[in-house]
Amino acid sequence: MEDALTASAAAPVLREGTAADERAVGELCESIYPGTDHVPWYWTRFVRDPGTQPWVIEIGGVITALAVLDVREGAGWVHSARVAPAFRGGGLFTRLLRRHTEESRRRALSHLRFATHPGNEAMHRVAEREGFRLHATYRYVSSCAPTGEGDAAAPGDVRQLEPADLDALEAFLRSTGGWTSGNDLCCAAWTWRDVTPDLLRSMLARGTAYGFEAGRGLEGAALTCQDLEDDYRWFFLSWIGGTERSIGFLGRRLRREVATAKPDGDEESPLCGMVFDDPAALAGLAQAGFHFDPDEDMDVLELAL
Repeated sequence: MEDALTASAAAPVLREGTAADERAVGELCESIYPGTDHVPWYWTRFVRDPGTQPWVIEIGGVITALAVLDVREGAGWVHSARVAPAFRGGGLFTRLLRRHTEESRRRALSHLRFATHPGNEAMHRVAEREGFRLHATYRYVSSCAPTGEGDAAAPGDVRQLEPADLDALEAFLRSTGGWTSGNDLCCAAWTWRDVTPDLLRSMLARGTAYGFEAGRGLEGAALTCQDLEDDYRWFFLSWIGGTERSIGFLGRRLRREVATAKPDGDEESPLCGMVFDDPAALAGLAQAGFHFDPDEDMDVLELAL
């Protein structure tokens, strides 16, 4: 990347990202998250997808900051924000956030959200100054596939939900204690989506929703994102709710699903996810062998438009 002192002499230029920026975006991301950033892999998709709009800031012809606006279900998400280390504290993210806010208002969206680590004080200050408020906190969880039959066991009351379960599933989700304070969001890798009937229909059709039944109805439910990309299967826990007992059973079932879904040659298919910061959910997942990484937790911040 061009020397920061030389580049900083030029005025920042904010513009829409293009496919031609792929290499420069890769260089920026490599300077922040060497070898692990998803943005370079998805940059072309971000540019071409009508639901996403990437913006970049150039200084002296060098891309020094970027963020992507994701529009779904009448709301906006700002994600994949990156600022070159040498230019942090100079207001570049604020400028990107304001541009996304303007675009969201132009599109008559209901709200705009973004996520950041609870300890990122600088981002929280920017958010508060721009009118964003804390919507909910999400915890990062992960687990490896089960190592033995006892570990893999799950009761018969846990099953893969079907399209016919839509009404019962929606009613159960809305009955959970945290629904109105953040548990109404479903995380798909790096963005969150509102849980809507259409989203639930899609998950039920793909067989990625699970339920624990007790008595005459659901006592727990889990929503997941599962896909195969470039021969790599990813399995992401997007939402879980219920009692500590039911979540423990669901967690063990998901671990078993990962064990049977791993592709040939993959010794260990990881199961990870972002779940609402709910005591019952966290206790149940811990009981099922999941681990927590506070360094990966996220606060979701929201601006009503």
